Amino acid sequence: MNGNSYEKTRFKDRVRELFTLVLFITASLIASVILMDILIFPLTLFAVDNKGMFNYFIKHAIWISLLLIMIYLIVRKIYELRKGGMHTAAIIRRMALRPFKALSVIGVFLIIVSLLVYIVYFLMSSNYYLLYKIINM
Repeated sequence: MNGNSYEKTRFKDRVRELFTLVLFITASLIASVILMDILIFPLTLFAVDNKGMFNYFIKHAIWISLLLIMIYLIVRKIYELRKGGMHTAAIIRRMALRPFKALSVIGVFLIIVSLLVYIVYFLMSSNYYLLYKIINM
């Protein structure tokens, strides 16, 4: 018999593999039910009973989370640049110019998409005229 566990064809080996799969599915089901009962259900009841407070909390939690993520990304980038040997002035210049580079790329992209939409619109709007000319030649 080959030593590869994927090529075992005995009934006992197949049952053991299926039993492991069943145990994993059962454990994940139990974990999800417990998570639902302990965390999600009370949070849902709170949201239904106190809509205004829940909305206020979620709105501020989202803004604070986004702010913390942005601060983390900026600090991490500065740390990587400092670790790479870049001087403080170069880091400041790079961080100040980067949003403008991104805006210029977005602007060029929007111009290209606008031109493409205009070309498609022009071709589709003049299609009836072209078909009329082809038919009545």
